[in-house]
Amino acid sequence: MAKKPEIDGAFILLTVVLIAVGAMVLALAAYALAYLGVTLVIALDYVASAFGLLGVSSPPVGWTILGALFGGLFGLVAGLKKARRRSELPLVYAAAALLALALPLVSYTNRALTRADVPGGGVAAGVGANAPAVVTNTSAKPSPASRARGPAPSPVVVSVPAADVDMLHVAGGSFTMGSDSSPNELERPAHTVFVAPFYIDKYEVTCAKYEEFVAATGWRAPAGWGGKRCPAGAALLPVAGVDWYDASEYARWAGKRLPTEAEWEFAARGTTGRRYPWGDVWKDGAANADRTSAGRIVAVGSYPEGAAPSEALDMIGNVWEWTADDLTSYAGTPLPERLSNGAAVARGKVIRGGSWESGADNSATTTFRTGYPPRRAGIRYDATGFRCARDAPR
Repeated sequence: MAKKPEIDGAFILLTVVLIAVGAMVLALAAYALAYLGVTLVIALDYVASAFGLLGVSSPPVGWTILGALFGGLFGLVAGLKKARRRSELPLVYAAAALLALALPLVSYTNRALTRADVPGGGVAAGVGANAPAVVTNTSAKPSPASRARGPAPSPVVVSVPAADVDMLHVAGGSFTMGSDSSPNELERPAHTVFVAPFYIDKYEVTCAKYEEFVAATGWRAPAGWGGKRCPAGAALLPVAGVDWYDASEYARWAGKRLPTEAEWEFAARGTTGRRYPWGDVWKDGAANADRTSAGRIVAVGSYPEGAAPSEALDMIGNVWEWTADDLTSYAGTPLPERLSNGAAVARGKVIRGGSWESGADNSATTTFRTGYPPRRAGIRYDATGFRCARDAPR
């Protein structure tokens, strides 16, 4: 009769702890290498970012959890086999580390081969040449192929006064979101949405304000800064070169948040269903886009004639703006791989408003929407910025 295997609980616990710590160290090392330009290890980020779905926003924490899971698995196997001799322990840890590395690399390869929004793999739906991935500007250098977030700051609680001079109160209410007349299926069907009262920044977050955030938290600076200070003469430009996680962390630090997609559109067009913030007819000189684009990113508030009903400025043109939401279909159906015109649908977080390269007939409108990867190696974010929002008392 076969002898029943013994389980060494203390050994299993020790293995869980050691591999969890090892996974965290591995993740931190990967981020350090990625910051120095080693593109392969940035693939580690994708599995770690998936923990955001479970409320874990820090990739090192996600990798610690993942390491614990692998530690439990291998600890159980090793415990059953009573692999307690010192010579066998390194093999257990090495096998766990190799599997932990293999998952994100497989994930990265799969996404690179199957996702249309990988650079060179397709064009974001309806964006064409105006996609942030192909935009350049004179205020920032192109992003390196791999990007790494800075060290996670300690939680900061900031009291934002109700009369914040840089924020506008939006009373909330019902409005028509989307456009039935748009050729872009992602904007259809138009539907009624109720938005609770909220505050939204009048201007896009500037380089000067983002510099304060970097100095206070040690968070990584955008590519192109050449250090922890924004470039000379760029203080009043909207910060660009930031991914969704950068924008979200800034908002958290400031005691705010990113606006939802519905809040962004409500602030941009109001209750009258405007195509542009100022009305239904394009007006030259009202936004840094289309025929009167400056050909580069300009200082926030440079186009006061383009004010939205909420009085927010630069809601279209200048830089794309991150929102809090994932791209979904208004119709409630799964997103297609391609639109009827053949354009690939880019998954990711919703960006709005277009940039200085956008045209009045496509992305420089209050209703245009597309997805963009919240973070990905090889993606350029140098035409993507953001503004913040926060809840208002009802």
